[in-house]
Amino acid sequence: MRKNLSLGAIAVISAVALAGVGFAAYTATATVTVNANAGSFYLVNTAALRTSSLTSASASCTASAPGSSVSLTLDNLLPGDFCNYTVTTTDPGTVGGSGPYGVVGACSGGCSQISIYAAWLSPYGALAPLSGSSDTFYVLVTDTGSGAVAESDVIPLTITASPA
Repeated sequence: MRKNLSLGAIAVISAVALAGVGFAAYTATATVTVNANAGSFYLVNTAALRTSSLTSASASCTASAPGSSVSLTLDNLLPGDFCNYTVTTTDPGTVGGSGPYGVVGACSGGCSQISIYAAWLSPYGALAPLSGSSDTFYVLVTDTGSGAVAESDVIPLTITASPA
C-alpha cells in the first residue's frame, strides 16, 4: 500500500511539474528593441566657367547651381564661340548615394546653331556621405553656326542620384 501511495504521489508531482513547464513555455515572451536613424541624403552642386572663347565684347558665359539643378547661361555667342562649364557634385548628407547622373536640357531659346556636349571627368562612382567624395563633369556649349547671328540661351542641367 505504501508503495502504491509513493507511486501515486510521484505521479501527481510529475503531472504538476510537467504542467508547469508546459505553461511556462506557452507564456514565455521575448522583447526586441531596435534603434534606427533615418539620416539624410541630398546633393550640393557648384558650377563654374572653366574656359571660354568669346568673339564679341557683349558675349558672356555664366553658371548658377541652386541645389540639384544647374543653369548654364550663354549670351550673344557668335559662330566659333564656346563656353566650357565645370560642375562638381558632393553629398553633404549622412547617407551615401549612387550616381550622380547629369542630364543636360536641350536648347530652348534662340539657339538653333548651338551644340551641347557633356562628359564626366571623375570618378562617376558612388558618393560618400559628409562630402567625402565628389563627382565632376563638364558641359561644352559651342556655337557651330556659319552665319553671324548671335545665339543666347539658358540651358538646364539636372543632376540626380539615389541613396545607396
